[in-house]
Amino acid sequence: MRDAGVITLSGVDGSGKSTQAEQLRQTLTTAGFDAVIEWNRLSHDRWLDALARPVKRLTGSGSSNATEPTGGSAEGTPRGVRTLWVVVVALANALAHNGSVRRHTLAGRVVICDRYTLDSVVQLRSDYPPGLGNRLGVAIVRALSPRPVASFYLAVPPEVATARKAWEGSDERLLRHARGYDTECARLRVQRIDATRPAATVAAEIARETWRRI
Repeated sequence: MRDAGVITLSGVDGSGKSTQAEQLRQTLTTAGFDAVIEWNRLSHDRWLDALARPVKRLTGSGSSNATEPTGGSAEGTPRGVRTLWVVVVALANALAHNGSVRRHTLAGRVVICDRYTLDSVVQLRSDYPPGLGNRLGVAIVRALSPRPVASFYLAVPPEVATARKAWEGSDERLLRHARGYDTECARLRVQRIDATRPAATVAAEIARETWRRI
């Protein structure tokens, strides 16, 4: 069952998610809704940082990225550890989705999520080792995250995204993410929005679709 109080915006950095989330919040507020914005990102949990440190010691990883005990590399790390870690990260993300959404919907608010399931699935597919852990992680995020009434993917080419906002990572990773969004948005039935257009035009389309669904 879909949750009528949840609306999500997804896309690469620079696609305009934060701008459109704020615009939608203002539009809904003007229409009489109590609307808020929540931001959740895969691996963005403090307790994961703490949990990763002992795993790093066990695997011998020296990466500075505390949320990925293998430092993004599967080489030299036992397969069981990799599988378990992806599952833990995915479970933490699904719980974060529930925590940030439910406290608002139970109070009668509309919550606009800046990043949600689509973003988590793309990052799992792109940045974590393939295999059982990856498949389980994707399944966990999809199954346990509250189902939104409306989901939008703000589609922009990589060169447009980087012109708007500096990308922290390689061009190859950005391209991999962009392709992932194009593939996964259809699988997750997320509505694709051409976000290369003027922000006001994009906001109007999102507002129309949101109003139709809530």
